[in-house]
Amino acid sequence: MGGVRVNKNSATYWFPKVKNLDVLVPQTEIIGIDSNRNVMNWLDNGVPRDVIHRVKSCVRRHFNLNYPIFMRTDLLSAKHDYEKTCLVQSEDEIGGHLYQLIMSHLTTMLKNGNELKAILVREKLDIKSKFTAFWDGLPIGVEVRHFISNGEWGKGHFYWPKKAIKNPSAENWEELLDQMLIEAGEGFKRHKNMAEIVAKKFEGNWSVDFAKTKSGKWYLIDMAVAEDSWVAEEESLYFENPTK
Repeated sequence: MGGVRVNKNSATYWFPKVKNLDVLVPQTEIIGIDSNRNVMNWLDNGVPRDVIHRVKSCVRRHFNLNYPIFMRTDLLSAKHDYEKTCLVQSEDEIGGHLYQLIMSHLTTMLKNGNELKAILVREKLDIKSKFTAFWDGLPIGVEVRHFISNGEWGKGHFYWPKKAIKNPSAENWEELLDQMLIEAGEGFKRHKNMAEIVAKKFEGNWSVDFAKTKSGKWYLIDMAVAEDSWVAEEESLYFENPTK
């Protein structure tokens, strides 16, 4: 008999491993979804009231109704639809945003066998940003991606290539993005050190994402198995010569 397949990309796998490390992470509460529930029915019938109630209760109990919050599934945040999905600014928005998140999860992830395991309710970080992009006000942040392998750091690069930016809010967005790349490079020693701390906890090959807040602190915001992760092609985005 085969064992239960573990999806290492799921935050239910990697977040418990990093939350107590000497690395900053957003306050995060994980709300599990019973695997016996027919989540596909939610597309037609809406998110069940008990699930919405659990999320609302979580915000009340752990965040003292301190909106906005950041909400995602265990595998994605659907951030390109920012103001309709992961950014929740009041309790009244939870049901609709949950539906959009879960719909995105099911249409994007389920075809690859990635079932919905959990909803994450997170502290909304005040990310350092100079403009927004896409169609729902996503702040383009000072963000980086590192790759680690069997306990060792491999390479790291700025998260946002210019070709990925759509519908920017500022006319001089390319200049602003260049400034953010420089700022990310100035923090390289710090976020590389954080990636090395994380690497000691994981076997195999991983990507680890960090974001800088307006207070100047770097936070670990996401992880995934390296083979499932986007990696920059442009050498100008790397903080050191990439070993590809």
